[in-house]
Amino acid sequence: MNPKLQRNIRDIERAKEKIAELQTLLPELEKQRTDLENTEIIKAVRSACVNPGDLEEFLDSYRQELKHQPKITAGAASAEAQSNGCAPGDTEVDADDGEGNDYDETEEPDDTN
Repeated sequence: MNPKLQRNIRDIERAKEKIAELQTLLPELEKQRTDLENTEIIKAVRSACVNPGDLEEFLDSYRQELKHQPKITAGAASAEAQSNGCAPGDTEVDADDGEGNDYDETEEPDDTN
């Protein structure tokens, strides 16, 4: 048999084995991600010192608010940000240093005053 064909057949078999291996690994990784996300949520809720009744009331009102808001697609959100003077991918935030001087948090404040 042609050596190139033999190598191709062998590569196909290796790829199939690797795919099968990854398909068995994927559900476990997804479960771990869900568990870690749930742990973060629980920590956030507990650190807020909110009783369960208040939390449920807050979440219900939040869900109701979401139902009444228009849905914004990623493209629309980007267009809205650009119309507000933000460039795509712009994450800079202006802040006040408490002395009336606004500066960009990505830059050091000017101390030459």
